[in-house]
Parts: sequence; C-alpha cells; structure tokens
Amino acid sequence: MSSRWLDEPLQTELDDAAMTALRQWCAQTETTFRLVRWLTGGRSTARVAAVLSDDPHEGARQLIMKLDQAPGTAEDPQPGEFARHRRALTESRDFARQHLTKPVHQPIPVGDGRWFVFQRVAGGSLRDPITLHTLLDAVLHPPRPARGAGPDHLRGPQPTFPRPAANAAAFADVSTAVVGSVLGEWAGRTRLPSMDVPAILGRQLGDRLAPGSRLHRLAAAHPGRTITVEEEDHPLPNPFALVLDARRTAGVRLPTFVGRAHGDLHVENILIPTDLRDASAAFQLIDLSRYAADAVLTRDPTHLVLHVLARTLVELSPAQRTATIDVLLDPDLDGALLPQWLWLFIDQVRSAGQEWARAADLVEQWRDQVPLSLLACALTCLGRASTREEDRGWFLRLAANAAAAFLDQQGLDQHELDQQGQAQPAPENGDREQHGLLRADADGAGPPSPDPPVADSANGRPAGGTTGGFRASPRSVDGIAGGARVNGPSVNGPSVNGSAVNGSAVDLLLFHARADAVWADWIGWHLEAAGWRVLPYPDHNPDDHDLDDHDLDDHGSPDGADESVGPQTAISLADAVAQVPRTLVVLSPAYLRELQGSAEWQEAFPAATAARGGRLVTIRVEPCDPPDWLGLVASVDLVGLGEDEARATLVDRMTALRNGDGDTGRRAS
Repeated sequence: MSSRWLDEPLQTELDDAAMTALRQWCAQTETTFRLVRWLTGGRSTARVAAVLSDDPHEGARQLIMKLDQAPGTAEDPQPGEFARHRRALTESRDFARQHLTKPVHQPIPVGDGRWFVFQRVAGGSLRDPITLHTLLDAVLHPPRPARGAGPDHLRGPQPTFPRPAANAAAFADVSTAVVGSVLGEWAGRTRLPSMDVPAILGRQLGDRLAPGSRLHRLAAAHPGRTITVEEEDHPLPNPFALVLDARRTAGVRLPTFVGRAHGDLHVENILIPTDLRDASAAFQLIDLSRYAADAVLTRDPTHLVLHVLARTLVELSPAQRTATIDVLLDPDLDGALLPQWLWLFIDQVRSAGQEWARAADLVEQWRDQVPLSLLACALTCLGRASTREEDRGWFLRLAANAAAAFLDQQGLDQHELDQQGQAQPAPENGDREQHGLLRADADGAGPPSPDPPVADSANGRPAGGTTGGFRASPRSVDGIAGGARVNGPSVNGPSVNGSAVNGSAVDLLLFHARADAVWADWIGWHLEAAGWRVLPYPDHNPDDHDLDDHDLDDHGSPDGADESVGPQTAISLADAVAQVPRTLVVLSPAYLRELQGSAEWQEAFPAATAARGGRLVTIRVEPCDPPDWLGLVASVDLVGLGEDEARATLVDRMTALRNGDGDTGRRAS
C-alpha cells in the first residue's frame, strides 16, 4: 500500500528493512519518492531505479536511486560509492564536469550493511543517452541480410566489400575514445611507483579475494605452483599463486602506472548519445563505487575488453577462443581468425593505451604491465556471479596463460622454485629437457613434452600449410621453397602477358597479411572478373574459420594438408616473383607489422622492381606509412572509397599499369 512518502510500486519491490529505512529518512526530510521504472544494475547485484523526488525546499526532480551493499565489513568499513564519487568530482574537476554525474543527498543506511545512494540522471534524460552495451548489441545482432537475391556469379559468390559495419566501427571508435579520455584527461600526470607483483595484482582485485568470496573459494580449490586447464596440453603457472605468494615471482618489482581510474569500466557503465554524435566528447561514466586516485591504470582498458568478451564468448568457436587468448597476450599478432568487429575493438582499445604511454616514451613499460592486468581481470570475471558457468574455464585459462606470459617476460621459470623458494631463471632451449619444463603435472616426473610444430600464431596451424584460394578459382600453393608450384587448373580467360608458374598460368601474385585476407578475397575476385589470373599468397580459403575440430589433424592442420610445405620466406618468394608478370601487395598496418625488420623483403622486392620495372604494385587499403623503398613503387589507393568507387579505381589503375600508362613512381602514403 502507498504511504505518504513512498508510492506503492516502489514499496512493493523493496524488502521490509529497506522500505522502513527509506520511509524514516523521507519523514525526517519531508521528501517523497515515486517510482519511474526499475533499471538494470550493470554487472553488480545492486537494485537501481529512476525515481521522482519531491522536496518542499528544493522542488521536484528525477534521480537515480541505488540500493547496494557497502564495501568492507562492520569491523572494517571501507569508503562507499558516495564517498568515492565525491572524491572523483573534486580530484579532477574538468573531467568530472564533462563526463561524471553528481551525487545527491547523503547516503541512507539500511542497518544491515546496505545503503541507499542517489545521483542525478546522466544527460538529464533517461531517453536520450544509451549505454555502450546497446551499441554492442547492435554489433552482435545486426539486421539479417535479404534472401533470394538471385543466383551466384559464375565465378562464385562475390565477396563482401571488406569494411567494418557502421555499428562495429562506431563501437570500436567510441570505446577507444573513452579509454583515451580516461587515460589522457582523468588519470593525471604519469606516476610509476615500484611495486611487487602481489601488490599490483591485489590493487586490481580489491576485495574480490576476501575470505568467503567466490574467488577465495576458487583459489583454495587450486593450490600449488601450476594448474591444469582445459584446452592446454601441459600445466601452466597457477595465477592464484602470483597473487598470494610473493615467492612465486622472486620479489620482482615493476614500475607501475597508477593514477585516477574508474576501477570497473565496462559497457554498462558508459553512457553515450543515442545518435552517437560527438560521443567521444559527450560520454558519461556512472557507478564510481571502485574509483580510486591510485588505481593501476592498465586495468580499465583491460577490463573493458574482457567484459565485452564475457558477453560474446558464446559467439566464438573453440579455435576463435584460443586465438583470442593469443591476440590478447601478444600485441604483435593479427586477429585473422577473430570476428572482424572483435579484432577491430581489441586492437583499437589496446592501441589507445599504448599511444597514451608513448607520449612519455613508456610503451615497453605499459606492455610489461598488461599481462598482470589480464590476469587480474580474468580472475575477476572468473569469480563474478554473472559469468556463464561454461565460460569460467576460459577465464581461468586466460589467467594462467597471462601468468605464463609474465613469467616468460621476466625470465622466470614457469614451474620450478629452488630450495629457498626463489624462482630460477628459465632454461635456454637446449636445457628444456634437463629441467623438465613441460611436465605431466605440477609435481610429477614425467618426460618433457616435445616442442610443438611451428605454427602460424593467428590460426594455430603449422606455418606453410595452405588451403583453398578465392571462391572464384580455388587453388593452393603446396610448396614455395625453390619456386612456386600451383595445384589445380588455371582460370579460363584472356591472357594478360601470362606466365606459367610450374605449368599454371598466373598474371598476378597477391601478397597480404593474414589480417587482410578479406581484402585479398575482394581484390582477387574483382581482378579475376576483369580477366586477370590471380594467385593469392599466403593462400587463403574464406571458409577456413568454419573448420570443425574433426577436420584438423593432431597438429591443428586441415586433414590432407601437405606437410612437406616449407617455410614461407621472402627469399623463396623472390623466386616466385621472378616467374609472375606483376606482384601485388595489400598494404596496411598489419602488413607493415609483418614486414618490419625483414631484410629479406627489402632485398627481394626492390631488386625485382629495379630489374623488371613496375613489377611491384601496392594496393593501400588502410592509412599507413610505408618505408621509402616500398612507397616509391606503383600504387593503387582504396582508402576511404566506397565499394563501387574502389572497384572502378582498382580495375582502371591495374589496366593502366598493364598498358604502360600508369605512373610507377607514385608514393603510397
């Protein structure tokens, strides 16, 4: 029933203790509350509602009311959200004025450890702003494509133009802008105190490992130096040990980025304008219950990424889940196996953090700290009640791999401690067998596992294994060392100064980074439709990501893959280039990362270009800054073009080059 102070819909959803405490406070202040609607509480268990408040002294207004458990215990209470929120407002006034809401009223105690807190509505309206999660949902569940559009082209279905969907690009851009602003405008001046590993991890985990918590019980269930996790063929370092046992990291201390941070950044705590206009400047952050002025700064960007993964792991195949761990731990890997939107998001958020550190020439220190944030945030997700049970194993696996990556990075043995409890340096490759680095279990004495085959880091397959080609004309390169061999028939069509590569006519050899395989499909399809015979390298089948586990052999290779394939090196590719009239390079940041430091490429391509003139053409698909020797060649620039214009530009430019009308000295920059 309604009371003078609270309306019936609000009272109905409150338990007796909460209702009594709120009514007593209302009577003392002559304030009434009416429910507008209940809101989701993000990842917390708090009750959150929009209410209309009517105060005879201050008038009526709409507020956000939150009922939540206070941090700490009765014996050791900790500052709650109200106190942290007020700190955030006063410690960085310019950032707060633009991106933080304001608390209203003093907190109201319920008497059982819970408190009511109130704050103003972000943006002044419950209709205008949306959470970043709403945009993520549009990425995960886009409109379904129309069916029955007609028969496929004779060469196979036309590949989709390789650009992210608008929602995917917007999601990555807004996420990147938020991270950049939080670091660049809120964190404060760069501070790098020296901290040991348990302190770095403990500051990020907070009270999540407190006795009685889910994470504390999980830690008790996983004692020891190593841990066995699903999908890994040997034990990994126990991530809980790095948090709880300082001996595990031999007293290693790191210069640690600390400063002001949200402390729980995720897609439901970020509000953006519905129309996305000026979202990077107009975003607002809510739920500051974990704000701190001395937080570990690598945590917020890392937690944002893992929070998104917690919502999307269900969409990923087992191979993609493994590739995601690899990509998170190695910033130099490309995300060819990941959904394009996810790779774009991870790559841009990670770059935002590194670019902030680059301003102080501290990129390496930032990278050194990230594995510890991955470990801490993975354990946070592991212990979170809202994480799906079937995903907990993946987060434990990520935490263990992050522990292994950190120990490797510091030159510490992942498995052994000496008699004094100090970690031993990791053995050189030649000493692995003697030290038993890979063992059957944490304490067993089984024989060391053999080194795995050299694999491409993006898809876990042995380097050199190739499958398929363009949908229009499937071929495969089954050997490169000593010259290219092409399997399968050549494509019928007009000869364009065609050359035979071991018996098959090829006009264009198309090089690309694995991250640009979709671009290579699109470029190759349209060039073949225009009459060229194209050989992609690395050869790529657009359906590779659909392979089931039973389609792979014991090493993760497609059944029937030619195991005699040699390493794909630039020296052997130079031999292949010599047999093809023209070589194309899909030029992008991913390609340049693979190119960086490769003397073989710098020797092979300029030599071929100088000897035969115009034999190398770059096709720029993303903004990038190529080295001088690669920039001063014939080029096709597709950056920023729509699909129709890109197709016309590609074909017209290649036709001009074929006919000798193209400028071979234009710089692609």
